[in-house]
Amino acid sequence: MIVGLHAVEAALRNQPASVLQLFVQQGRRDKRMQALLQLADKQGVTAQAIGADKLKQQLQDRGMPGVRHQGVAAIIRPGRERRVALEDLLQRDELLLLVLDAVQDPHNIGACLRSADAAGVDAVVVSKNRSPALNAVIRKVASGAAETVPYVMVTNLARALRQMREAGVWIVGASG
Repeated sequence: MIVGLHAVEAALRNQPASVLQLFVQQGRRDKRMQALLQLADKQGVTAQAIGADKLKQQLQDRGMPGVRHQGVAAIIRPGRERRVALEDLLQRDELLLLVLDAVQDPHNIGACLRSADAAGVDAVVVSKNRSPALNAVIRKVASGAAETVPYVMVTNLARALRQMREAGVWIVGASG
């Protein structure tokens, strides 16, 4: 499930076929919601207006209690994210990657995705074992960047860094 205006809008713009169901809070008629509804209609996605309490219950039922939804949520097909392999990225002539090691807080990952999108990063690379998979919290905090910047999960980060270096990618490390 994706929640929040920016995240849902990005899903509708970039992957409309992945949106199975769109819920909007009944009575919300501001310009941002109207623009979102027009986009959904243009993409062939129908919106279901439901009360605020029912929307909140939908999120609780999906294990997302207390998530700030901004009056909109979308159910997407699982596994329909843009999957990109590191090997495919390394074939490019020019490449800018953000590699995150052991960043586990979904809010931090969402913020990193948002910053990566703003900086023109081609993909964010994380370890499968030390970072969470894309989830609703990451997508919400990323404000749509999770739908535009590939999130590449690798089995072994050290091996991935070696592959990058062998492919001619310059590697610069930073630490808190």
